[in-house]
Amino acid sequence: MPYTITITNDSPQALAYVEKAKKLDFVKVTEIKKPKKVKSKVKTAIAEPTFSQEVLEAAKVLKMTPDEIVAAANEQEMTPDDYVFVMMISEKINHNIAKRWDEHFNL
Repeated sequence: MPYTITITNDSPQALAYVEKAKKLDFVKVTEIKKPKKVKSKVKTAIAEPTFSQEVLEAAKVLKMTPDEIVAAANEQEMTPDDYVFVMMISEKINHNIAKRWDEHFNL
């Protein structure tokens, strides 16, 4: 009655066991070769992340990259568009406050 033993490891102990088994006259050892990986000829392009027009325009004004805007928006648990909106309003408000202080303190 035939038995099949599968050795799934290439460790020194496993290979030594296989060599011992080959020496027995009642054992037939056959090596199963792994199929070769076939490289696909179709190249998959890595999709570049797409950003909204607001994010791209704000990136120039805020001196941030669109990826930095997305990361900051994720930290604040906001969408990138909402984050850009808030930051642009904040930029305008800060500019107006600085202008008033300049006028008030004659700077």
